Amino acid sequence: MGTIRTTRAFATLTAAVWLAAAALWSLPASAAEFPYDLAVGETRKAAAKKWSRAPGATAQLLPADKPQAYRVGLVQSGLLVMLNRAGARHKLLTPEGKGVEFVVVAQKGKTTALGFVRNRLVAFLVRSKVGPDTRVDGNQNPFTRRRLEPLENHLKKVKKRCRLTPRDKGKNHFKFGGKCGRGKAYIEYRPEADEFVELYYL
Repeated sequence: MGTIRTTRAFATLTAAVWLAAAALWSLPASAAEFPYDLAVGETRKAAAKKWSRAPGATAQLLPADKPQAYRVGLVQSGLLVMLNRAGARHKLLTPEGKGVEFVVVAQKGKTTALGFVRNRLVAFLVRSKVGPDTRVDGNQNPFTRRRLEPLENHLKKVKKRCRLTPRDKGKNHFKFGGKCGRGKAYIEYRPEADEFVELYYL
């Protein structure tokens, strides 16, 4: 019951935060850290500079002609599922997609999967472990603002980049879509896994 009540409390909070963010502009790339300094449409060379200087990052390079490249870079990463949910058109699976490459960058608590076609970044997916702070107020009140602060902070980072609206029905929203810089975004919060899943694509 505690988990369900916490989920409902967070959902109510997210609805208010996202709606208030509708008119915000994106931050310049220089103001963000990897992977939020990435921009769809940029070259592979530009993207590589960003992941190479990201603290604690390890990159797995997966050109399309490498065994398991599609399985690891597109399917296991969750990139394909989110592209489908967003209804995104892309060339990562089409015959025209020769020159496709995936890069999976792992950091502490975060994984980023990048998809390139002809050396251009056409989509990237960020999966971040973010949950309520169980160290504060848990025994007395699991719904306090201090407890939900990590979620609020993550939402603030996303809303500074994108102009989003809810994609699911009802008062409690866990799915959002909209514009982000020169591209689009589709974002889910999965409370059962304490995970934000963010897709950015052309």
